Amino acid sequence: MEATNRSRWPVHPDWRVVQSAFAPVVLPESDDEREEREKEELLQLVDAELEIHPWKDTSGMVKSCMPSVSIPALLPTLSLDLGPFMRCRRYQVNMRRMVAQIAGCTITTEA
Repeated sequence: MEATNRSRWPVHPDWRVVQSAFAPVVLPESDDEREEREKEELLQLVDAELEIHPWKDTSGMVKSCMPSVSIPALLPTLSLDLGPFMRCRRYQVNMRRMVAQIAGCTITTEA
């Protein structure tokens, strides 16, 4: 008895060749690509950490350096200025979103 459901029919060998033409080709990762991927993974970890613990502005908590104050007394009040880093990271994220949006609009216009 022959199957009437086409999905159960065997695939012709010529058609397998055509299908294999669209299989993704995996190329070895270059040093630059590996470095960029690792950098992106670290930035994603930073983003996740900043979501859990949002950055608080502690600039008012930093005391000015006066000669009469000892350095060990200043150490607990010092904070890192991550503002430029965070602005750069937000710019990168926003730029990726904008590129994705433009690509989506272009695809929609083509359709």
